[in-house]
Amino acid sequence: MKKILITLTLLFLTPVFSFPFKDIFIKGNIGDFSIYQSGNSVTILNIHTKELPYIVLEEITLPRSLYETVKGLDLSTWVKKGAPGSTSWTLMEIEINTLEVTNAFCFSRKAHLLINKEDALISSLLNLDIKPIAKENLSRVGPRPHNKRDTRAFWQPTMIVSGEKKKPKKMDVYSGFWTNDTSALSNKEIDLYILNDFPFPYWIQIKGDLGSKKMISLDSGKNLISPIEKIPTMPPSFLSGLEKWNNDPSKYSFLIQTNRSHKEYTTYLMELGDKKNKLIYVESKYHNIETGVLKFNLTSSSLKSELTPGKKYRLYLSYENDGEIKSILSKDIIHWK
Repeated sequence: MKKILITLTLLFLTPVFSFPFKDIFIKGNIGDFSIYQSGNSVTILNIHTKELPYIVLEEITLPRSLYETVKGLDLSTWVKKGAPGSTSWTLMEIEINTLEVTNAFCFSRKAHLLINKEDALISSLLNLDIKPIAKENLSRVGPRPHNKRDTRAFWQPTMIVSGEKKKPKKMDVYSGFWTNDTSALSNKEIDLYILNDFPFPYWIQIKGDLGSKKMISLDSGKNLISPIEKIPTMPPSFLSGLEKWNNDPSKYSFLIQTNRSHKEYTTYLMELGDKKNKLIYVESKYHNIETGVLKFNLTSSSLKSELTPGKKYRLYLSYENDGEIKSILSKDIIHWK
């Protein structure tokens, strides 16, 4: 009897540890996909590339009315043909440790997207702190019995794999609270139904003051091959002009937004002339200050030895990308004194 009491005491005292949803997502493989319905839209999410700590997520959105046609076809064939009729097709590279969106490209608009971590719903979902829902709080099938032991089966969402309904496996059910942000999900309680060998939830329930909303997996599967080989690289861009340090006037610096595929930076100052602009090499050192942001440091002595008072200059940065030497030019004009 004492052993039973000790065991029960330990069970109740054992803490239920929470963890971020990304710990489950990171176990996914290239080609794992899930299809969700939200309102009149359907979204296909696919793990396009996995080169840890980077994961590229592919997102294709289409009207629900079109999906009724697409689901009768082979999904891979439809995607390989360029997903005709889709309203959006985006590749998004995420650094899984920081959850920063380091690169994003919308093929529908043929343009790169600048997405802050705070504005990316996928970053907030991956960072969602979840823990298992206690057994007594799980939903069950059918009406609750009166004055009897509750033997009803636990409810589970319909599981569809490659267009076919499958016998439901035992899913793990987790709950967490969305971060306090400016989105419609701010501070909402989120329930997730997940299989331990699959990166996407089969059911997402968002609880609110006026009831709950659901995102339902219409289909799921593996080995969805994208016709897009890789996400186009966003060229670097200047985040600041050449600025003098407040605490050390002998030093200057500037910031750039960059991507992990850019290498071998070389700093120049372009002298603006009447006929021909002249490039002047300037020694610099750079380092990461956060994901995707580099800080370049230059000394006053190196600038004074190369620049002429009264002349105008612009920052010119060369870099290597996929074996090619490319360059960017700042908009800010430097009036050297």
